[in-house]
Amino acid sequence: MFVHTQLTALLAFTASVFALPRRHFPRQGSNNTASGVTGATQGGVERRMDITLLQSNTDQWNLYLLALQRFKDMDPSDPMSYYQIASIHGAPFQHYNGVDKCDGCPDDTGFCTHASTLFPTWHRSYLGLFEQSLLNNAYAIASEFTGDDNTRYTQAASQLRLPYWDWASKPVDGQAWPSWMEDESVTVTTPTGQQTVENPLKSYAWPSGMVPTSAANTAATVRNVQMSGQTRQNLRSSLWALLSTPQSYNAFSSEIIIDNSVSSLEGIHNTVHGQIGGDMGNPWVAAFDPAFWLHHAMVDHVLSLWQAVYADEWLTPFAEQAPTYYYPIDSTMDSTSPLEPFQASSSSSFLTSDAVRDSSVLNYADYDIASGQSVPSIINNLYRDTQAPIATKRSDNATHNTVMEYITVVEADVMQMNGSFLVWIFVGDFDNNNPSGWAEEPNLAAVNGFFTGSSMDMSGKVRDGVPITGALLKKVETGELADMSTDTTIPWMADNVRFSITSAATGEYIDPSSVPGLSVNTLCSEVTLPQDASSELPQWGQYSSAATH
Repeated sequence: MFVHTQLTALLAFTASVFALPRRHFPRQGSNNTASGVTGATQGGVERRMDITLLQSNTDQWNLYLLALQRFKDMDPSDPMSYYQIASIHGAPFQHYNGVDKCDGCPDDTGFCTHASTLFPTWHRSYLGLFEQSLLNNAYAIASEFTGDDNTRYTQAASQLRLPYWDWASKPVDGQAWPSWMEDESVTVTTPTGQQTVENPLKSYAWPSGMVPTSAANTAATVRNVQMSGQTRQNLRSSLWALLSTPQSYNAFSSEIIIDNSVSSLEGIHNTVHGQIGGDMGNPWVAAFDPAFWLHHAMVDHVLSLWQAVYADEWLTPFAEQAPTYYYPIDSTMDSTSPLEPFQASSSSSFLTSDAVRDSSVLNYADYDIASGQSVPSIINNLYRDTQAPIATKRSDNATHNTVMEYITVVEADVMQMNGSFLVWIFVGDFDNNNPSGWAEEPNLAAVNGFFTGSSMDMSGKVRDGVPITGALLKKVETGELADMSTDTTIPWMADNVRFSITSAATGEYIDPSSVPGLSVNTLCSEVTLPQDASSELPQWGQYSSAATH
């Protein structure tokens, strides 16, 4: 096991998009600009899959590793290089593809949209650009093979798509943090034969003289992984709750508190960034770590699952509470707002949320959804694992198909912090002097991550909730907690639920009193489980306050 690491209602906004102040560099020649974002440029719509499934396809896995390394080795001044594409997210805070910083926007921020309703669709477009260059490199490598191998690898290139790492599903090999992410070397088949090479998934080596000042002072990206079986289970429960709880698209998309939301896609995403830690815990340089792309492909997969369940929900106008490199704070954005700097392939305009609502525009589909499985079945099979029946009272009504779910909600004014941090929730005692061991603490219930960087600016708090039901059930099984009813559980939680905080980058302890606006509360909701998990999702009741910690 690796161990390295109720505020506002929705505001009423005008439907008109804020006129964004804008400066553009003159368009350069074809050697200095990237073409429109299409995702794969050949092969049509193919399926993105879990990386463990990709590994079972020998040719595609081999080609993926070769293409990723070739991509990373491109001239860092090329706009389609790994370095330039990773730079879009944050440091070194520079223009891309002719799009410069807007008037009134901060100098030290990236194009990335965080604490934003554009978070899912901007990153979907970003993945499309990354995938486009990755696959161009795959085709280039395939062309170097000869004879039958050329045919094989060209076919593999046409079917290859960026894989995702499902950090929420049960790991098939028991590894909370996969070894293939940390192995020093891999054996690959190249056009000249079999070779053992550096593992391209482990890190990204900084080009000489081009290390962003925001990065760790090392020759390559670094991590500080703090994952365990319990943290993976908590991600699983968080995802099940998020995908089975109806809410508006805006509330689902952003960590900003919208419609009194309890959890969001961005919030779960933040926790994974923090648990990988190191440079992945720093929004300004996270995109340089190869893990970023596997993580965000998973975030996009979750978006696709949510879209399949709540197909009528979509982005509505919202005054964004954090600025980016291309729009200032308080800009009202909607589904037609540009996702800069990603140019549409069919025109000189930029992609929009409406344009990428259907992933086929970027020439990919999700493997499990495209296979024809019922989406509720996918969600229940992969992520529902804390609802196993036990011989005790599970809810106040105590019917056979109702359970009481408890979610610990953390709020904070994170933009006043100097970096990302993790809030660790325990149900009982823990060794407060050993933060590096908290992921393996028997009483660990959940981890809640907040993804922020120095100099980030925004208005308003952010919030995310993490289920602690699984940890409470373990206490019932050991006899420490009599049952899961509120009469029993609420006073028990008041006495036994504790929390502490660490830096995502370094794992060092952070005094909770230094986190502005911090509050930690547990809510409860009675949940009716589906009669048929192959076609139905659970029904969540109203949340009520259970305990303050």
